Amino acid sequence: MALRDPHRADVQRHRLTRLADVLGHAFAQPDLLDEALTHASAAKRRHRGYERLEFLGDRVLGLVLADLLLKTFPKEREGDIAKRHARLVSRSALVQVARAIDLGAALRVSKGEEGARTNEAVLADAMEAVIAALYLDGGLEAAGAFVIGRWQS
Repeated sequence: MALRDPHRADVQRHRLTRLADVLGHAFAQPDLLDEALTHASAAKRRHRGYERLEFLGDRVLGLVLADLLLKTFPKEREGDIAKRHARLVSRSALVQVARAIDLGAALRVSKGEEGARTNEAVLADAMEAVIAALYLDGGLEAAGAFVIGRWQS
């Protein structure tokens, strides 16, 4: 039976606390944030990977941004709003926000997958998973506050 490394667990708790502060949300269910940050390489029975949360986060992000765009540009045509929306939900936009909040440093990855912390596809997917964790823990208000705060500019 392998013993858990208490130092590694402390480091991960510190990363979660730091990221929750950056997100502006005190998690009632911190395991949601932990799941959102768990790469498939580190997923085990206790820690599922972020893929399922990524699916939900994509939809939450899209909804929040669609609502914001309609309110911000009330006279703009649907086609123009759709183009803006596509840019805002793109991988590059997700990566830009993920890097701004240093999301890669908080990811739980296996020892052989440290490069995942800078991989754009991983950062974008994890960013969507974090948005889902915010939504599941604090509702649309918490997720929306983060998205609007980071995407509005």
